[in-house]
Amino acid sequence: MELKIKVNFSFSKLARKIPDIVNEVVKQYTNDAEAGTKEAIDKGVLPPLAESTKAKRRSQGNNSTQVLFDKGNLYRSIKAKPNGLELLKYGYAHHEGFAGKHKISRKFITTTVEDKQNINERLSKMISSSLRKK
Repeated sequence: MELKIKVNFSFSKLARKIPDIVNEVVKQYTNDAEAGTKEAIDKGVLPPLAESTKAKRRSQGNNSTQVLFDKGNLYRSIKAKPNGLELLKYGYAHHEGFAGKHKISRKFITTTVEDKQNINERLSKMISSSLRKK
């Protein structure tokens, strides 16, 4: 009895395509992260502003109580770039939290749930098609 085994996938083909797949996923993720991050700010980020922050803004003629949106500089700085998401340095500090008496972090750098699902589906399809021998 002779046994024949056929292979319908190619790891070497996948290996050749990995750099393109990674670049495409990073590009899609950063574009989606720009939209998701701005959407998070628009919807409101917790914790809310402290009363002292609201008072400081009012004293400067700004009645906005929107978190992470004083003059809009941070919001306008959020841009998708080829190698990742770009934003003003203090935005990352807000996301991670400031050191001090009370460490307050506002996790706002994100994509939307729908975007994450789309990225995962697209990644899965790219890997599957790259594995196929033909």
